[in-house]
Amino acid sequence: MKVLHFTHTINKYDFIDNVIRHLDKSEFEPSVLTLTENATIADTEYLKEGIEHSVIEYRRRRDFFKVALKVRKYIKLQKIEIIHSHHFEPTLLACAATIFLPSVKLIIGRQYADEIYLLTSGLKRQILLLLEAIVNRRASLIIVPSKPVRDLLVDKQSVNSRKVVVAHYPLDPEKYAEIDFSRVFKLRSSILGDARADSVLIGTFSRLHWEKGHKYLLEAISLLCRSTDKFLCIIIGDGPEMGKIQADIEVLGIRDYVRLLGWRTDVPDLIAACDIVVHPSLHESFCQVMVEAMWQSKPFVVTNVPGPSDIIEDGISGLLVPLRNSERLADGILRLMENSELRQDMGEEAKRRIRNTLSLSATIPVYESAYRLVYYGPDSPQMTSTC
Repeated sequence: MKVLHFTHTINKYDFIDNVIRHLDKSEFEPSVLTLTENATIADTEYLKEGIEHSVIEYRRRRDFFKVALKVRKYIKLQKIEIIHSHHFEPTLLACAATIFLPSVKLIIGRQYADEIYLLTSGLKRQILLLLEAIVNRRASLIIVPSKPVRDLLVDKQSVNSRKVVVAHYPLDPEKYAEIDFSRVFKLRSSILGDARADSVLIGTFSRLHWEKGHKYLLEAISLLCRSTDKFLCIIIGDGPEMGKIQADIEVLGIRDYVRLLGWRTDVPDLIAACDIVVHPSLHESFCQVMVEAMWQSKPFVVTNVPGPSDIIEDGISGLLVPLRNSERLADGILRLMENSELRQDMGEEAKRRIRNTLSLSATIPVYESAYRLVYYGPDSPQMTSTC
């Protein structure tokens, strides 16, 4: 079964890469088509593993139809049977490329939740929802990372429930085998310094964009300062909000408690160095940093958005706090700061939860069954009960 994964770019050990590398090669022949050659973090080295990886450059939106025709030509030349697209623009391209190709089944990977409703309004929202409706009708199947995203599609956008499959992102523990804890200790020491050696290290990891909720974390830190000075918060990432975050730090008077470390490629090490990981986002269909933190047994404090709420049991394997609520966010962080045993217990339960729900053995069969479903049809004897 020839399955083509199509997206902007893929990094080693991200969820797309984990699906591609761990499909049963006796049944599936995965290949990769990306819109840019370079990975942003780590190269997947597919050619070394015998996985075909091709690139069709897509730099300007005015080239949409030209690129769609190139994708169509590639699909026909490679005799692709299933194209699994990821993210919005690659999905639009895949939809256009497969028109009048009835033998090619289109699977959409929907990796976002309510962003269209949160980030747009008026005519722009109407256009985006219309485009979504078109591709949703065209797709043979829509794969989503969490149940709340499925509910949004079914209840709010009237997608047939039989067309939507929940498949969590698979976790490959090999990614963490390279963590050197002597290196992590040195990293932590370099961040905290001698004066803060006994402080609690808090970390947040995301693109610096208003939708990630840094504003509320900074306000929470200003509240924490009233209770304790034994902590430091590191903010990892880059983006358009960098200047505003720097300004807010000055206005709130919390310069001594926050450190901006920018874009980093050593995120697993930085997470390992933290005592608590916080994610104050305003929306998430799934949350990669949640997986990273919980797998490393870190207590995770996150806003009650769709993706994390599907994985975390509040108070047991993490803390869920209301959106845009700095006081509750501060309360959750302080609760963990003041109780090292709770941090340890919650971290251990977090890892157990991730191991049970996101392991390769738990997730990859769901993707494989989804491919069988569109390839053979729901009534075929080849189908399993997974979907």
